[in-house]
Amino acid sequence: MNHKKSDWIKSRQSVVWEPEILISGIVLIGLLQVPQLIDRVNQYLNDWGPFIFFTANLDEVLAAFLKTSVFFLIVGLIINLFLRSIWVVMVGMSYLFPKGYNLKKFNFQPYFQNKFKKIQSFDEQVIQMDRVCSYSYSLTFFAFMCVVGLFTYLLIVGGIFAAIYSFIPIRNSFTENLMNTGINAILQIFGGIYFLDFITLGWFKRIKWLAKVYRPIYVVMSFLTVATLYRSIYYALISEFNRWKIFTFLVSFIFLIYYVLLFQMGDDFVVNKSTILPEKMGFAAFDGYYRDKNPKTISHWLHIPSAHVSDDVLEVFVAHKAALEDSIYFSFERLSGLKKEQILENDSLKLSAMSEFYRFKINGKDLPTLNYRKFHYTQYHQKGLLGFIPLDSLPMGTHDLQLHLNFSPSRKYAQLIFYKTDNGKNFAPKPLKNEESP
Repeated sequence: MNHKKSDWIKSRQSVVWEPEILISGIVLIGLLQVPQLIDRVNQYLNDWGPFIFFTANLDEVLAAFLKTSVFFLIVGLIINLFLRSIWVVMVGMSYLFPKGYNLKKFNFQPYFQNKFKKIQSFDEQVIQMDRVCSYSYSLTFFAFMCVVGLFTYLLIVGGIFAAIYSFIPIRNSFTENLMNTGINAILQIFGGIYFLDFITLGWFKRIKWLAKVYRPIYVVMSFLTVATLYRSIYYALISEFNRWKIFTFLVSFIFLIYYVLLFQMGDDFVVNKSTILPEKMGFAAFDGYYRDKNPKTISHWLHIPSAHVSDDVLEVFVAHKAALEDSIYFSFERLSGLKKEQILENDSLKLSAMSEFYRFKINGKDLPTLNYRKFHYTQYHQKGLLGFIPLDSLPMGTHDLQLHLNFSPSRKYAQLIFYKTDNGKNFAPKPLKNEESP
């Protein structure tokens, strides 16, 4: 039975290139469409997912991890197709020229003669290139699954915290910061220990007393990162090659993941060394606040038509988030004295509750509650409130607009700048004082 199984495996190994090329070609076509789908899922989580997803930017982190995994998969499959193309050429050459080439016909000088003698025959090159292709394909899957493992780790831990947070009746800046601190501590402590064991090629597993302490962490983290799917590749690589080479590769690999991840999140990381214009420039630097500048990556909180306002009225759209509904009802209960059941029965009361929850400031000064209307932006797949801010009292020039929430008035959830023009009213030259007519 074992002999038959061994023969079957060998027969599969000899034709492994066929599914490699087939999978690489077909999957590549679909993978190019995946980033757009990830952005759609990210927006859905931000608008309709648990509160913890957008307050800790967990939705953007998860989306960045998914995009990073897709990036590694696309690059790896392209490299694999390129290497397999070379391999196919070698196979064809070995068939056309089974004896290779005859160096005697070239009459090279001894130095070049010896150089070309070291070149492998086509048959040997076919075997060697086949191994390289197999390594490339395995490393592609390994890189992809490592990032997917990190994604599932964040997803599960974030989901647990989201479930816990849903039972907290009062949500404010304190509970929000407490939840963010807790999720970051869990992710960094357990993830850091597991990462150290990964990068040191299993150092925690070699020391007797340390292995006992590390065992429960290893079991839990292996489950959370779905390590079963790629663990065999990892141990095969570290047992096949020199440990220092593997360590260098893993460090470089982790650095590459980190760089690509930050790139997906919009940070410059190592490339940007500027202290005047750092990687993160704050709320007002995001072009998604203006629909005419970035209609594809629109803000999940607030957006206006343009950074230039020529009227005395500014149109603002505030995206609704389902996770904030309990906080909206709780805030309006305290303000109006009504109970949640009474608010739910009346559409105008629900609109009033939402209107009172979102607060705006212009140039640091509080604005009165806006007269909102429910609005569905089908172009951006967003539901929310559409309101209009009167600007007739503002002078021409640059102004600062901030969005705050009632349950956390000190925190800015969105901030943008806009320039108000006078619509041509004040462009006529004014006469000088005491100017005499000729």
